[in-house]
Amino acid sequence: MRSKVGIAVLAIVLLIAASMALDSMVVTDEEALDQLWEDLVQALADEDTATVGRLFLPPMTYRGPSPMRAGDRDKALKRLDEFFEIANNTKVTATREITVQGGNIGVIKADGHIRFEYGDGAILYKMTTEVAALNSADGWRVQSIQVSELNPGLF
Repeated sequence: MRSKVGIAVLAIVLLIAASMALDSMVVTDEEALDQLWEDLVQALADEDTATVGRLFLPPMTYRGPSPMRAGDRDKALKRLDEFFEIANNTKVTATREITVQGGNIGVIKADGHIRFEYGDGAILYKMTTEVAALNSADGWRVQSIQVSELNPGLF
């Protein structure tokens, strides 16, 4: 009788463990978009233009206030390389809201700060940005970036 109870308890424990493992393997679109944001932020911190390039779709565009202005994927990557030549220790901190539309279009709205070192000083910009992403064969990738606020100073 004890062995049957032991086997039943073991079976229940294994079912719970398997269920938890399956839950952790399923990634929601919101979680995948949050990871896309984290990957972008980390690539900026690492000054890794190649990773940023892999996260951008080939027809990617961006638009924002000066000094950002507007451009396409190639211009964005060139401007990032120029930025990495003069700036160090870039860090983005932002709260974000993620929405998914139709299962293959996602939007990340972020409100926060970008900080970096330039020369002997630290620069801080307040930023509000919206990243539109598409779920492609390669996973979620950035289609466009729209920055509506980019202001220097402490807030």
